[in-house]
Amino acid sequence: MRYILNPVFIFGVLLSTSTLAQKKDTTFIYLDSTMTPAAKAAACCVEKIFAKDGLWNILVAYRYKPYRIMTGSYKDKELQEAEGLYEYYLRDTVIMRGYYHNGAQSGIWKKWTTDGLVTDSVYFDNGNAVGIAKFVYHDNRHLWRYSLETDDKQKITKVYDTADVLLSEGHFQEKDGEMFLYYPNGKVKTHSVYKNNQRMMYDLFDEDGKKYTEQEYNEMPRKKNE
Repeated sequence: MRYILNPVFIFGVLLSTSTLAQKKDTTFIYLDSTMTPAAKAAACCVEKIFAKDGLWNILVAYRYKPYRIMTGSYKDKELQEAEGLYEYYLRDTVIMRGYYHNGAQSGIWKKWTTDGLVTDSVYFDNGNAVGIAKFVYHDNRHLWRYSLETDDKQKITKVYDTADVLLSEGHFQEKDGEMFLYYPNGKVKTHSVYKNNQRMMYDLFDEDGKKYTEQEYNEMPRKKNE
């Protein structure tokens, strides 16, 4: 499973300017708003390519604002084999960070909102995403929903209330799995088992963890209406 993290559009620009990087140890390339090389007078951004610590490093920033856009590095002057830490910025705040090794994304890559909340966490093995986690938040910045998908078709989801109490969770392998709903005290309220996306079993429990019998379950709607 391959998972592309944006913005990676800058890589094409770097490759297109690689001949300039071969001329000296430090090169400045002027770029327009589409990250395309442009005349200095028309450029809004600048790319610096320089040798440091055995790598060819790149820094892309705005010309007239004190903001970086991205940083990274390559093994070679031709800028063909990415290596090391890559960071992407929005208004000089890191919004994505991860590593390349031998030209492929490697290890954990993360994305953040500009106010510091993690929204994505992806684990790469030689350029292939083997685990993709996503995070969604309540207005109070507490976690609302967490999901994890793996390259072997496993999926885990968890939902929380605004006070971090677990409300539900699911564990699936493709179309088979189980779902749990919880009481505020943490006890299981319902347990459902699915086969081929069809619910095959459903159990209901009271707040002390006691499982309702089939008769009690069938009588519940009647009691509720009385």
